[in-house]
Amino acid sequence: MPPTALDTETGDPDVVIAVLDTGVEATHKDLSGKVLTGCSTLGGFSETNCGTNTNDIDGHGSGVSGTAAAQANNGLGVAGVCWGCQILPVKVLGDTGSGSDADVIQGIFFARNYAINNPTKKVIINMSLGRNCQSPTFNLLSQAMQDAINLAWNSGSVIVAAAGNDGSSES
Repeated sequence: MPPTALDTETGDPDVVIAVLDTGVEATHKDLSGKVLTGCSTLGGFSETNCGTNTNDIDGHGSGVSGTAAAQANNGLGVAGVCWGCQILPVKVLGDTGSGSDADVIQGIFFARNYAINNPTKKVIINMSLGRNCQSPTFNLLSQAMQDAINLAWNSGSVIVAAAGNDGSSES
């Protein structure tokens, strides 16, 4: 029998997936021991003012984290694609799943700073964020958002973002 993907690669604890979303349920058994101390950018953020409440009420961020790093072969839930990796929760969306570009931008800065301060880690910034697909400016990023993404990319982080969130094949 040929090897499966999980027989070949399970991830590396030096890979950190910064999940910019509604937070992460750090106590979930599938994520046990994988969730680092993160940041909530809601309501303002600075280098010296990072909210520590990254608990996920909405569930979206925990689902994204599970898809990325849920433990395999433990009889629970699903197996993440990188279950040997770590999760850095960055709460940029509120408990109802909505937020502002400013909070997302600050979340990108937090993840970028984590990467700079931890040079032995490989940081992936995940933004599975929906936007109002009916908006005439749906495909436009603000210059501030584009600048934040470019800074993170140029600092060596990999950026992964949703292309849409309305179930359509258009993005």
